[in-house]
Amino acid sequence: MDTFSLRSLEQSDAGWIADACSDTEIQRWTLVPRPYTPAHAEQFVRDRAGELAVWVITDGRESRGAGVVSIHRIEDGSADIGYWVAPWARRRGAASAAVRLVVREASTMSGVRRVSALIAETNVASRRVAESAGLTPAEDDAGTCPDGATQVRAVRHVLDL
Repeated sequence: MDTFSLRSLEQSDAGWIADACSDTEIQRWTLVPRPYTPAHAEQFVRDRAGELAVWVITDGRESRGAGVVSIHRIEDGSADIGYWVAPWARRRGAASAAVRLVVREASTMSGVRRVSALIAETNVASRRVAESAGLTPAEDDAGTCPDGATQVRAVRHVLDL
């Protein structure tokens, strides 16, 4: 069984992040630039794309990261999270473990009473990940999320702390 953990983002992560973010599934479900270049990855490592907090998902099998999980922002007591897993680390529980770990991190932050993730209705795998980590579909959100080149209806998944 794999053991996953979180660690801080480091400059040396830019290479594998560039490889991972060139993956069609990551590009389908996220807002990463297309095409994704090494320069994009270096910039992400430097400025974290404006995210409040970013962690690398690690596992014992790989020297490179398994993915990234982040807290986009905290608003009205709710920590909004996002995550992606590199192709080489999928289907081993990395995303579910990372979401559980980031929920634990968020619960230690002052004023955070809820964790939420806005997920494309069509992103069945990501919705399953959120639900396996204890987040439940709460309400339809007026927002949308990417599904390839189009925007689709989003579902907000929440966990009250």
